[in-house]
Amino acid sequence: MNYNDMQNAKTCAPCDGVNAQSIPEPLTGMMEQANNIAGEILTQVNRVKALLIAESNPEEEKDSPRCFRDAVSLQVSTLGKIETELVEIMQVLGV
Repeated sequence: MNYNDMQNAKTCAPCDGVNAQSIPEPLTGMMEQANNIAGEILTQVNRVKALLIAESNPEEEKDSPRCFRDAVSLQVSTLGKIETELVEIMQVLGV
């Protein structure tokens, strides 16, 4: 997808020359699914960290996103936390 083409971003039309298939699910549903998956990954990473180094981070209460920007921000934040946790695990394991 060409993110600079705002009309394309609004309609989710496939880019020229790309064999993209249309997805019937709305963007909000896909963002919710992506946020749920990212949350599950963070939970699993925290479990691995707790087993390996007997250290865990308590889960924070998450506010529900109020708009698409909040949903994207939540996902970026969750992915950042996942990265931080994985880096800490790698450092402890000497990787």
